[in-house]
Amino acid sequence: MTSNQKTFLLDIKREDLLDYLDHGKVFAEIGVAEGGFSQDIVRRCQPAILVLVDPWMHQSTPDYAPDENNVSDHEQDRRFHSVSSMFEGQNVEILRETSLEAAARFSDAAFDYIYIDAMHGFDAVSADLKAWWPKLKPDGLLMGHDYANHQDARKMGFDVIGAVNAFVGETNCAFVGITNELYPSYILQKSWQAKGAEILKQAPILCSFELGLLSWDLLSFSDGSFKSFPRFGR
Repeated sequence: MTSNQKTFLLDIKREDLLDYLDHGKVFAEIGVAEGGFSQDIVRRCQPAILVLVDPWMHQSTPDYAPDENNVSDHEQDRRFHSVSSMFEGQNVEILRETSLEAAARFSDAAFDYIYIDAMHGFDAVSADLKAWWPKLKPDGLLMGHDYANHQDARKMGFDVIGAVNAFVGETNCAFVGITNELYPSYILQKSWQAKGAEILKQAPILCSFELGLLSWDLLSFSDGSFKSFPRFGR
């Protein structure tokens, strides 16, 4: 990884990030679960088409076993049928397949926006990034969830930070920024094209930081809520 590459901590949530994206684009969400964020995409981005990808099946691999979304096959079936009903009659294509199976269906540069929220181990995230990156248009954005390494993220086996940072180092792509929340979203672009620069001009920026120097502290409060705080340094 390039040690001097910097990115920005944006004072927005992932739902707010959608408001900075253009309407009428071709969008893919990888990892759908119950479809809550999918509804946000439809409502806030009004995509020309939204492709939803999720195998909706229980997985026994060690790196995914602790993830809270790795529910039983019965619950996965319920989620699939619920999401199917939710988007019936809309410009939404639903693929009950793994991320890599679905990526192979599409030609390169097929999507304006791709959002990855599938398995969160290092190998899985790395494979998803490599599979979907060619499917992104030259001026598109690839985004993803759970750029976190606080204690709850580690308990579930997350290493999104490690995989994303390694990918940025390998490709030298533009790391536009991350959202400021308990489970942040990251934003990548093939180069510093208009959309990434436009987001940075419009969104509130808390600070810039060097990749590899960010970690998160998780604090609990008396009302039962949790909040993560970024910490920078070696």
